[in-house]
Amino acid sequence: RGTGVIRSDDITQDPRYGRNPPYNGMPKGHLPVRSYLAVPVTSRSGEVLGGLFFGHATPAKFTSYHEQLLVGIAAQAAVSIDNARLYERAQKEIDHRKKLEETRRLLIRELNHRVKNVFAIVAAIVATSATRAVSPMEFSEKLQGRIQALARAHELIYAGHGDPIEAESGAQLRDLVRAALAPHASDRQRIVEGSDFEVRPSTVTCVALLLHEPATNAAKYGALSTPEGKVVVTWSVRNQRLALSWTELGGPAIGAPPPRAGFGTQLIELSVTGNLG
Repeated sequence: RGTGVIRSDDITQDPRYGRNPPYNGMPKGHLPVRSYLAVPVTSRSGEVLGGLFFGHATPAKFTSYHEQLLVGIAAQAAVSIDNARLYERAQKEIDHRKKLEETRRLLIRELNHRVKNVFAIVAAIVATSATRAVSPMEFSEKLQGRIQALARAHELIYAGHGDPIEAESGAQLRDLVRAALAPHASDRQRIVEGSDFEVRPSTVTCVALLLHEPATNAAKYGALSTPEGKVVVTWSVRNQRLALSWTELGGPAIGAPPPRAGFGTQLIELSVTGNLG
């Protein structure tokens, strides 16, 4: 227990002898011990680290000099063990800080990469929206809608992840479809059905923009422009290929096709062939 030093000229005559289980004395075949000296090795915190035990077959072999000598050795041993523990903790702390620093650098590189990608996408959206816009108001409306679609996509990527580096699981397609329709359609006006399909982080923003275009068109000119209208989005996966169907019901009558393809159509075509392969 580390309560102090025990020195006995004949341990077999000590009143405490024979009271400790399991042997209640010396076990069978034990070396004959009469002189006994035990010194605890105690940490600076008071923790008992171990002990130094000495025995001799002849009584009265250990003197106060031996006791003082071993108390000094035990103190040295305690200091050595304490220092070794401190060194081990220091090394662990250094390793931990190195890992944190490496994680910080990786995070900065990853965020720089992703922010550059977002800026590139936004710049392309601004340029194409401006060339296709009829008025400043229309330009502003289209630009805001597309940037908000990007923002919703990024929220889905990082949902449930405290660390952007860990956000490598992408997003579920049904969540992207619901996010695209949410600003325009009530629960009654949208039907979203399909198996689990995970969109990779590198293509989430692209898919979000693709879904944004028909959603806004449905709200302005299609099924979602009438209270009775509905949008049904379904998909399936066959032979490692995704087949997605966008169906609008109960909307206004379909008129003549536009004289030229709009930006939304071009965005969809270019993204599907170029970004999604």
